Amino acid sequence: MDFDPFMLVVRSSIKSISAADARKCLEKDPKTVFIDVRDSASYAKAHIPNAVHMERGMLEFYLTENSPCERKPYSQKRDDFYIVYCDKGGQSALSVQTMQSLGFSNVHNLSGGITAWHADEA
Repeated sequence: MDFDPFMLVVRSSIKSISAADARKCLEKDPKTVFIDVRDSASYAKAHIPNAVHMERGMLEFYLTENSPCERKPYSQKRDDFYIVYCDKGGQSALSVQTMQSLGFSNVHNLSGGITAWHADEA
């Protein structure tokens, strides 16, 4: 199975944001929530300051009300502004699609992931 056509469909169904625009959002509204969906080792190595860590494989459990793993500050705020990222943007695109299916209305994929974020710092 070729993965590229699948990801094209996913990316066409979600909102994305560039690293430069994500930085502007954070400067304008410090309440912007960044969600890092990478594994724990990657998160520990480097992450966007104040990012919330929610591994991709557990995302539905963290964001579903009454789940044993629910993270209430986030599961109950479905209209807040969320920017989801991974290493390069693939896992986060899938995560944004998942969050949309859970009723999150203002969620964006960080195009290029943390790699683009660090590149934008230069």
